[in-house]
Amino acid sequence: MSNFAFIQADFPSLYADVLEAEKLTFVSPAAAAILCRSSLENAVNWLYDHDSSLQRPWRADLSTLLHEQSFREQFPQSLFREINLVRKTGNAAAHGSKIKSGDSLASLKYLFRFMLYLNMYYGKTKPQSKLFDESLIPDGKASNQQQKVSQQQILDLQAALEAKTKWLSSQSSKLCNWPRKKYWPCVSLIHHSLGC
Repeated sequence: MSNFAFIQADFPSLYADVLEAEKLTFVSPAAAAILCRSSLENAVNWLYDHDSSLQRPWRADLSTLLHEQSFREQFPQSLFREINLVRKTGNAAAHGSKIKSGDSLASLKYLFRFMLYLNMYYGKTKPQSKLFDESLIPDGKASNQQQKVSQQQILDLQAALEAKTKWLSSQSSKLCNWPRKKYWPCVSLIHHSLGC
């Protein structure tokens, strides 16, 4: 489950991006911040492509798109400040600044509010909840648990392989004692492959 499930039906390409950002929020805050910014830019471009009341500015960078008068007038000032922070945090992450998980979480929450707006005015599917639920964000512990399971599986496979190798070497000594002439050429091939 994701906080952004409500956009999956109407905006599948946007959903894929925000889902990835959500997954990385606590695992890789810088990557999540960059993905939030990228998702915002894709959503803003979608708006310019689908809303005839918006006048696309002469420059196509995200800052210019956000600050275009016709775009900016559509949003409450608080929402505009939030999406501008998503842009700034994503830019900082892209240019190597250290991003804390709190910053990436804030970007994700602000992006959530923007996607709610997008969905309310341009989507067909209504969200079940308009509240952001932090418990839906993976914390990275599940992947650590999966890694532990995978490591245990590797250890189990290694033990099984060692047991088979031990059994094969015990069998090879028996095969090396077979008389070559009696079972020639089959035994000859086995002897050769076992190094007898």
